[in-house]
Amino acid sequence: MQLDLAKVDAILERYPADESSLVMVLQDVQSHFHFLPSEALEHVADRLDLPRSKVFSVATFYKVFSLSPKGRTVIQVCKGTACHVRGAQLLEDELSRQLRIRAGETTEDGAFTLETVNCVGACAMAPVVVTGQSIHAEVVPAKIRTLLKKASISSEKKRTKQTSDSFSKRMSSPAALLARSEELRSMWEAIPTKVVVCGGPGCLAAGALEVMEALQTAASEQRLPIETELGACSHDHSLLSLSGCQGLCQQGPLVQVYPDDIQYIKVKPKDASSIISAIIERRVESSLVGESQGRAQHPFYQGQVFRSLSLCGQVDPESLDHYLALGGFVSLAQTLANRTPEQVIELVDASGLRGRGGAGFPTGKKWRSAIAAAKAEGRPPYVLCNGDEGDPGAFMDRAILEGSPYQVIEGMILGAYALRAREGYLYVRAEYPLAVERLQKAISTCESAGLLGERILGSSLSFRLQISRGGGAFVCGESTALMRSIEGKVGEPRAKYTRSVERGLYDAPTVLNNVETWALIPGIVRDGAEAFAAIGTKRSKGTKAFSLTGQVRRTGLVEVPMGTTLRQLIFDIGGGVLPGRTFKAVQTGGPSGGCLPESQLDLPVDFDALTEAGSMMGSGGMIVMDDTSCMVDVALYFVRFLLEESCGKCAPCRLGLPQLAFLLTKLTEGKGTLQDIETIEAIAATMEHNSLCGLGKSAPNPVLSTLRYFRHEYEQHVRGRCPAGVCRELIRYEVMDTCTGCLACIKPCPENAITGEFEKIHIIDQALCSRCGICRSVCNFDAIRVVSGGEP
Repeated sequence: MQLDLAKVDAILERYPADESSLVMVLQDVQSHFHFLPSEALEHVADRLDLPRSKVFSVATFYKVFSLSPKGRTVIQVCKGTACHVRGAQLLEDELSRQLRIRAGETTEDGAFTLETVNCVGACAMAPVVVTGQSIHAEVVPAKIRTLLKKASISSEKKRTKQTSDSFSKRMSSPAALLARSEELRSMWEAIPTKVVVCGGPGCLAAGALEVMEALQTAASEQRLPIETELGACSHDHSLLSLSGCQGLCQQGPLVQVYPDDIQYIKVKPKDASSIISAIIERRVESSLVGESQGRAQHPFYQGQVFRSLSLCGQVDPESLDHYLALGGFVSLAQTLANRTPEQVIELVDASGLRGRGGAGFPTGKKWRSAIAAAKAEGRPPYVLCNGDEGDPGAFMDRAILEGSPYQVIEGMILGAYALRAREGYLYVRAEYPLAVERLQKAISTCESAGLLGERILGSSLSFRLQISRGGGAFVCGESTALMRSIEGKVGEPRAKYTRSVERGLYDAPTVLNNVETWALIPGIVRDGAEAFAAIGTKRSKGTKAFSLTGQVRRTGLVEVPMGTTLRQLIFDIGGGVLPGRTFKAVQTGGPSGGCLPESQLDLPVDFDALTEAGSMMGSGGMIVMDDTSCMVDVALYFVRFLLEESCGKCAPCRLGLPQLAFLLTKLTEGKGTLQDIETIEAIAATMEHNSLCGLGKSAPNPVLSTLRYFRHEYEQHVRGRCPAGVCRELIRYEVMDTCTGCLACIKPCPENAITGEFEKIHIIDQALCSRCGICRSVCNFDAIRVVSGGEP
């Protein structure tokens, strides 16, 4: 078949004709053709004047790219940590069995391609499967057959645009912005009722858009004057808006009603009429209320202090008017009118802000180093935002980018003013298309409004901001690898003898902070350094956002003062582990972090205490595990993840990770020895001290922390037992006497291993059983147990 290269040319026309465009050009080519044809790669190489070897190198390095055609529907199994501990591997196995393909392959009829993805950022609804653009939450193996049927006949429903927010007139001065902000604030405060539908990742997966549409329809039918745009509201009109994440993801979709502070949970489209009736009659629809009527008294929200998430969950992320009404860009206007760049840096310095990306480096100190390097080089620094939230189990950055994009942009503009920068980049994961879409719209709106581009608000500040989409490589969360990716190169880290603040992007001085750090800047500038520094601990100031997921009652997005203990986070805010289970561990810091036992629950969550305990804070993922989680399996999970994501540049990481994976696999199969455990420790120590970048140096952390606190589990695996009942080679399923003989498990069993008659106890043939877990997922009487080793 002749390839239509005109389509490739049209894509190339949208980007600068240089190497920096390569990754995004290839993404768009793949989006059109559903893979990367060799003819297209050669054409891109010719048009960008690049060696073909370089283009093919990039195409084969980044996980998002495929050189083989994909099916009409791509099915992705999320393999993030939260999904893993809730059974993602069982879902992948069942999909492979029913489709008769492995992950990475396409069915013979071209209908389906099966893939795994590190994390889709909907961790609170784990385990998650994505079909096309549809996210399916809390999937169990027994649902796979139905899911495939729906995927084969469904047509993708395009996400509707919520607002048409635009500016036809630029704001020419700080005074003009402040006047506009005050006008919109007055309009906002005059609105009698505000109905806010949560549009966070978890709620979107649970059907928030359908709830939004149903509320609009119900309001029209019941003649409640309601608008979806702030600018269209008059004094007697209510406002219906879709916000970012409101936090309590486990109970979504959420609908919040202001000013009465009423929170409705698990709302379905059929509930819309009741909610609208309650608004008209000024009452509460009690059947849709959860543990508390509103946020103020809810145990999930008590103890939280919102700074980076201060507007996420309230503001319409696609409306600049809405952001201005809630105080957005006031910090920028006041700064351009009254502060020098040095005064902004002094505020950041005095606040004690440390980078929220994991390393915790003092932000003000980093900025000053970049300014000194820029003066020495005679060229302005670049300002970068790291939105490549690659840690499985973390979705804080996604929530902020999707829920309050203008807040991040304002933080970066303030940073550009302080640093005298003229150009900046937002580097965002390819797996976050909604974040990219909303950021691009926000950037365009800011350019029209005079908030980006030349002479911002009539001042001397000129700043251009662009989006660079990542290619699905975890290693690109490392600063130097990220910068190489923005340049259009393979994302390999470089040695740290030269710091990025001195020679970073395009060998220029560069400041890189993560999403949460930039989101905190406007509040620090607006409220003052003292207000921020008054929160937290002596060495860790302010607040920290976490994604609280795993085997915990209230999963969701939280923000707490630094120094809050793990116990407060997990048990007071999260509600503890699920009924009938016991707490085993909490994993913090992503693949670079560690697993901490119950004895460490009173540790304060800050940069130093977690590191001393053998873990780290990282970007903010926090996965709770109960007695059904196997620590050897968890260690193997992280090692396999890093093995797949390692760039392979340095020998300790390239050779050490496969050896760790081999030895841990032996243990999970009951073939390991005590000597293997000692060898694991020796390999981990070598990697820790000799790897080139942070990925390799911290890769042993999950292994070492589980050995430190759960060594007895490793030793039990040597004896052929998996106490948690996870490792398949060491377990068997048995039907208990509580079986009612309902026949529900017989037909779903893929191996025909279950036999029995109606109202008689069933039997599992151990020779046929593949331990896929479907029988347990369909049993309504909890009559199937997992037995390990010599357990009776």
